[in-house]
Amino acid sequence: MRRVEEVEEEEFDENRLDDYNFPMLEYTNKQLIGHALTIMEKENYLSSLKINKSLLINLLNDITRNYNVVPYHHFTHAFSVF
Repeated sequence: MRRVEEVEEEEFDENRLDDYNFPMLEYTNKQLIGHALTIMEKENYLSSLKINKSLLINLLNDITRNYNVVPYHHFTHAFSVF
């Protein structure tokens, strides 16, 4: 099993994630992964769906590394859809 990569931690107001105009382009992929985890934990998805947090972090890191690098359809766009 691969080692879980660290998620970038930062001082951040979680309420900003509820903002329709959240400025996702200002964040790195690792920060967006952290924000996605925050949303999933806030909505109780990890426990209610019995999702292993370490495996989810590995999956999200794999997705960011292997996502197509094109002008619009990239991980930041995927986060915006999420």
